[in-house]
Amino acid sequence: MTPFIEIRGKAVPLMMADIDTDQMITREFLITKSRKGLGRGLFHHWRFVDGKRVEDFPFNWDWAADPQILIAGPNFACGSSREHAVWSVMDYGFKAVIAPSFGVHFRRNAYKNGLLPVMLAANEVEHLAEAVTRSRGKQLIHVSLPQQTVTLDDGPSYRFEIEEEPKAALLEGLDEIGLTLRHAAAIGAFQEKDAPRRPWVYLRNEY
Repeated sequence: MTPFIEIRGKAVPLMMADIDTDQMITREFLITKSRKGLGRGLFHHWRFVDGKRVEDFPFNWDWAADPQILIAGPNFACGSSREHAVWSVMDYGFKAVIAPSFGVHFRRNAYKNGLLPVMLAANEVEHLAEAVTRSRGKQLIHVSLPQQTVTLDDGPSYRFEIEEEPKAALLEGLDEIGLTLRHAAAIGAFQEKDAPRRPWVYLRNEY
């Protein structure tokens, strides 16, 4: 997993409330063995109708190409726990999502995959969305995980909260397996003591 330290990039707003993961990526895009390419399915049925671009959808605005930050409405990515929602957001190019609140499953999955979910007050999120829209994407946003701040190029800086464990994992680029392997020495020492007591646990199935 790539460490997340900070980014400074273009943002695009999608300010509707209660967008759920089934709307973010629909079931026909879930039949895949790879995460690569899932970005094409992100909001596909909102971006295109009968194969044609929906020009007033924010992702299709002429200045909104190649965004790195998604600014979203409250309760973003609620609903089912499908991890494909996070994968599609990341494959589209987003590295952080800023919203007043998130669906609990999406937030957990984001941490596990290296996507930073940033929670700010509703008025702060609205100000960011207005600023980038008014400037047609020229106002970039700087997100610093060590400082826990979100800063407009020409505007205020807002502080966000994050738990220490996911913050450390993101900074070091560690998924759950990586976090477990940090304790490899202790695990090995336990197994060495435990094996004589419970040898059957360590038998390998050769079939």
